[in-house]
Formats: sequence, C-alpha cells, structure tokens
Amino acid sequence: MQRRHARDPRTTAQSTFRFRWVMGCSDADAAIDKARQFSLADVAGRITCPFLVVHAEDDRVVPVESARRLYEALGSSRKRLHIFTAAGGSSYHAQADNRQVGIDYIADWIEQTLGSDY
Repeated sequence: MQRRHARDPRTTAQSTFRFRWVMGCSDADAAIDKARQFSLADVAGRITCPFLVVHAEDDRVVPVESARRLYEALGSSRKRLHIFTAAGGSSYHAQADNRQVGIDYIADWIEQTLGSDY
C-alpha cells in the first residue's frame, strides 16, 4: 500500500497515516506486515459454520478478488458470496455510500440462514 500510495495517492482509499494508526505501527511497512496476520488463508477450509462474505464492486481498500478467493476457500457447505453493486444501491467499501443496504442484506441473511437454528 505504501509504495502504491507514494506513486499515486488516488489509488488507495485511505491515508497511510490512518492505516498505520489502526495497526498501531509507526511505519507503513510494519503495518503491512502486521496486517498479514489478519488472514483466514490457513484456516478457511476448516470453517464449516454458515458464512456470509459481502464485498463491493468499487471497493478500493480490498480487491473484489480477495472476497472471491475467501468464498472459494471456505469449507462451509452453507456459504454465500454477495457483491454489492451501484445498481443494487451500494458499491463502496463497507457500503459507505448506503449503509442501510448492507445492514438489510446481512440481517436478512442471518434470519434466513440462522433464524430457526438460534
């Protein structure tokens, strides 16, 4: 992220300062190294509970392909991938352009998927 941000700040959705602060690191390289610890890569195949992966087509923080890779790697037989789009009412990271669309979708999934189980 630091190198990409240095080349063209418009390609990253957040400042390197904010990312460093969130990760509790003084420099961007240390923050990126720490962020690598927040990965499901080694355990996704062992996840068997119902799992919802939501993402947004215009997310500049995390590439859409990351959501697709996570979905494919999940061991759950009850999994769903939903990519929010502008046509559907929201297309930015964490549904920042229309939070209610994300809230409603996730709440409906919980009710449909887990409602009678819990």
